[in-house]
Amino acid sequence: MGFDWFKGFGLVPVPGVVNYLPTWHNRTIQSRHGTWSTARNGANLVVDSRYQRPESKLVANTYLLAMYYLHRSWLNFHTQGIGTITSARLGIYPTEKAGTSGAIHITKGLCFEPIDEDDWATQTNETTILGQFNLADIVLNQYNWANLNADGIAWLNQCPIELKQQESFDWNRNAYGYVYGNEWRAQTFSPVYDHTLQYVRLRLKTRTYTGAFYVQIHNTDANGKPTGPPLAQAMSYGNLLSTATWGRWELFTLNTTVNLTAGTLYAIVVRAVGGTSTNSIQWILGPRNSYPYIYYYSSDGGNTWTADPANRAAYFIEYEPVQIGGTNFCLRADYDVNDIPPIIGADHTLIFNSAQKGEGYLPLLEVTA
Repeated sequence: MGFDWFKGFGLVPVPGVVNYLPTWHNRTIQSRHGTWSTARNGANLVVDSRYQRPESKLVANTYLLAMYYLHRSWLNFHTQGIGTITSARLGIYPTEKAGTSGAIHITKGLCFEPIDEDDWATQTNETTILGQFNLADIVLNQYNWANLNADGIAWLNQCPIELKQQESFDWNRNAYGYVYGNEWRAQTFSPVYDHTLQYVRLRLKTRTYTGAFYVQIHNTDANGKPTGPPLAQAMSYGNLLSTATWGRWELFTLNTTVNLTAGTLYAIVVRAVGGTSTNSIQWILGPRNSYPYIYYYSSDGGNTWTADPANRAAYFIEYEPVQIGGTNFCLRADYDVNDIPPIIGADHTLIFNSAQKGEGYLPLLEVTA
């Protein structure tokens, strides 16, 4: 069996008899409410892990204390080029559990990249069970494996195509950056790996603005602020954007590719050719917390830049011009999948390592082709 290198995870098997595939994107989303149906359908949603800089654990559970709590965990595996898969099993490394009966079910991951709060509702009615982890059989601090059934194998072999994601930020959306006229906005980032950039996805909405706007990639100066002419750009129109409260993810194809160098700081700049404070584009923001790169604003058309005093960052994802095949799973507690409210004190929980950036004990998919 040979090996290949794949975005920071070290050695990854190339097609052979048995392949161990690491997770690519993963995250947990929580819902909670005092009414079961409201909780199950998604209420007070909180993202517990992030792309590229996630928390160290993922959670799948359902329990009732003062209110109902549900956690769902999504896992993505790149299964392109494996060939026809004939058997597979999912391995996770649990560190905590609750409950001596019941199960955590593996279901189809009905989601879009990037996975966020909007995917909860899409997932709720997907109840086909592809495999399961029985809580009574779980042994902590070692790999536990669940065989995928025929539905699970069929789901793997669909292998839809997606873009190859690199750097990103999306975390706890709670504010907007207003873009109009001379009010430009920028988010800096630094790639972990050398790669070519051609696609950018931003979470945007329009506040009645219908005119042209630009998404640009810039170098930064010695102070980390955008500088110089754009390295590449894309143009679109405000009337094509969503008016929903938190907008939606929009994909932009740059007019030329940009060769990004690992460890170099770049900036994504968004500007509009007109508009006012009440007639603008809104870029979705979230608390920066430990995210190391800065969100800037300019009120003079990009001549000077000021770091956001509220310490926020703007939602973005940048992609290579590469298409890859992937499969998403969603791990959910049996109460959730079967739509059965747990009784008071009931707790079916499994907490397992995330290891999204290549740390130890990440979820693995073992396949035979």
